[in-house]
Amino acid sequence: MAVETNNDKARHLILTADERTWKFDRSVIFLGDWCKRYDRKEVWSTMDAIVAKPYGVETEQKDRDYAYVNRLKEEILVEISKFLNDYHKTNHSSRYWRILLGHWLHRYIATVYNRYCTLLQCLNSYKISSLTLFAEESTNLCGADSEQLIWDSQGEVWNNILFGKILSLQKNITLEIDRVGLDENATDLRQNISVKGAPHLRQRKPLKKRILQYFYGKLNAISETFSQANDAFIIKSYLPKKIEARLKLSLRQSPITWSSPRVSPSDPNREERNLLSEKYGNMGMEGFEQCVRTLFFQLLPVCYLEGYQDLLTRTKNLPWPSSPRFIFTSSSFDTDEVCKAYIAEKVESGSTYYAGQHGNNFGSYKYIYSEDECLATSDKFITWGWGNSNPKLVEGFNFIISNQKPLKNNPRGRLLLVEVHLPQPIEPWDVYPDYNKYQEDQFSFVEHLSGEIQQSLIVRLHHGFKMAPWFENLRWADRYPDIQVDQGVKNLSQWITESRLTVVSYNSTVILELLAMNVPVLCFWHSELNDIRENARPFFMKLVEAEILHFSPKAISQKTNEVWNNISEWWNSEVVQTARVLFCNHFSRRSMHPVKELKHILLENSRADYKRKAKVNPSN
Repeated sequence: MAVETNNDKARHLILTADERTWKFDRSVIFLGDWCKRYDRKEVWSTMDAIVAKPYGVETEQKDRDYAYVNRLKEEILVEISKFLNDYHKTNHSSRYWRILLGHWLHRYIATVYNRYCTLLQCLNSYKISSLTLFAEESTNLCGADSEQLIWDSQGEVWNNILFGKILSLQKNITLEIDRVGLDENATDLRQNISVKGAPHLRQRKPLKKRILQYFYGKLNAISETFSQANDAFIIKSYLPKKIEARLKLSLRQSPITWSSPRVSPSDPNREERNLLSEKYGNMGMEGFEQCVRTLFFQLLPVCYLEGYQDLLTRTKNLPWPSSPRFIFTSSSFDTDEVCKAYIAEKVESGSTYYAGQHGNNFGSYKYIYSEDECLATSDKFITWGWGNSNPKLVEGFNFIISNQKPLKNNPRGRLLLVEVHLPQPIEPWDVYPDYNKYQEDQFSFVEHLSGEIQQSLIVRLHHGFKMAPWFENLRWADRYPDIQVDQGVKNLSQWITESRLTVVSYNSTVILELLAMNVPVLCFWHSELNDIRENARPFFMKLVEAEILHFSPKAISQKTNEVWNNISEWWNSEVVQTARVLFCNHFSRRSMHPVKELKHILLENSRADYKRKAKVNPSN
């Protein structure tokens, strides 16, 4: 079933994989590959169907769209800060609102932009006769919190209704539209629910771990009684637990492991949201800019509108430091609503706020909005080693492997292939074409391995694959039924120590960790360096020159075949080790004294920031 751009046959447009909206008695066009679930291949493969051209997949288009979404985000942030201040009768700064909803705002604009451009491109390129939409009377597009958008973005019903709302805002488009009701008893084909909301996907922890967790919780509760009002607030730092505890003790405070409660679910006020949508959407804009404003209050999470007062109440009732000398987190700045509300309040009160790097792509990937948000909201951003002219950047080290005992490969072990799952469709472009190419590259890699190595191969799927509708386990079973596939059950570190060589098939944190710990690794991806920033490319080119990084499955298969029987000799060669050290010093530096080094960073910068703020506000 190929993508076609010139087709005069009138077709029914299918928007999602939900077959309740499909037509089987006529020619159809699928809006994208997400409509064709692999486990339903026997259904769609027999239809008179084509697939619409994907939107925004070329590098130049990605660059333009990413820049456009960022520019629009800045405009809307200013506007919505005023709207929310008026609505809640507050007077918070745009920085406050950015801390609270900045990450969500980027995802929201990027997601709606993708759906808008994808739909209009299809309607303008093909002869569309009809489509089917779900009745939306009882369906809300907004979630309880910002995380829900990530999961909703893969939802069949959610996307169908969103496409319908976008279509309703278009003029001069005439289509036959069928409406179908939502039968609550119908089979739901989605796999997009999070583990938090899917008990059947959770794995029960071993008894020993549960016992230790119980006593650890009791000890932590006792430690809370020793907390002081001006303690530094450190939460989800990405440091190993022991290192984080030692850091807190070195700051002469209780080694508490703080955790956030989730927001209380509240019902959205549909009537109020419709009034706000009408008001915000009628600002003299047109096209997408009108659309994204009109839909804003339809998708704004409940915790920022109806549940905002409850969010503040929850924050105030926490036993956290009331006047922290500084705040440091490496992940709670994204979807942790209670923690973000706390940070936003304390930042406005004068606390210094540190954000830390929490994985790969920071400092190297062109389209990483999380880095943009962290730099915009924090006083300092602590990296894993890289820096540039931005004074907010502090060159740190890889938090994850701090003082960690080095992993060692097994010279007689097997070959490990580490996979990634389908990305959530929350980018301005269609994520499916790249992932489809990625999947074919994995199969091609295996095809070009020697028979001996193929027999030793273990494919380790990302544990999140079950929450994305790609069915990697079925694809591997159909293509290579004799190859062992781990569905993300066994700990990745265990697989690495049992393997002779690890091959990582995407630009990942695993690569940074293995290179920093000097564990033999090869990596490959098909996009070459198109998604890498210009100033980062020389470091990646060193990996290419050392033949650690490859851009074709055949090339990395050949390298694997070549070094398989002399891994140690190849890995310890001067060219490989020189490239490894140079790359790690910039993107994954390892610290032998993580507590001492991080304490110095946090205290020195917080003192400097306090003096700077005192000069600006001498009355404080």
